[in-house]
Amino acid sequence: MEQMDQISYFIITATAGHDTTSATISGGMKALLEHPDQLAKLRDNPSLAKQAAREMIRWTSPVRHMMRTTTKDIVLRGKTRKAGDVETVGRVFREDGIGLRDDYKISGPELETMCDLARAVPGVLGERMLGGGDKGAAGALVLTDSVEALETAVRTGYPRSHPDYADAFAVHVCRVVDGITTLVEKL
Repeated sequence: MEQMDQISYFIITATAGHDTTSATISGGMKALLEHPDQLAKLRDNPSLAKQAAREMIRWTSPVRHMMRTTTKDIVLRGKTRKAGDVETVGRVFREDGIGLRDDYKISGPELETMCDLARAVPGVLGERMLGGGDKGAAGALVLTDSVEALETAVRTGYPRSHPDYADAFAVHVCRVVDGITTLVEKL
């Protein structure tokens, strides 16, 4: 295995378990606190824990890249950042992916096809590869009204571009969640 593939696998392994687990736990706890009837149901019947864990994963969409938007206008490093400026986040997401592709050569034609398909859909703010090596994932930051168009573009365009992988890809839609900002209740 080439060194860059080894590094890519390490990064995926080192971050994947932590990010998804912490996002699921924090998002799941936030959801339970916001829905006390569900928390009571789980407390009263611990046998629902496995089902609750699956629902927390579905509800929180824990697979996401680490990026943030501001909740109020700020000046950071001499640049004004507007509250909720997802367009800038999308642009940086895209530029970072292009840098990984061009500077570090850790993408490949299959992942770049996903990015090319996404880039052509209006309402996609940014796209990039998320994992390198011979396995990987591509992600996109997409406006809600454009999600269906992106799904259609990928589901039809990818098999045409890579027929050998026509049955070896998946499209997952994750919704944006606020996450924990303050904990207002104690269990």
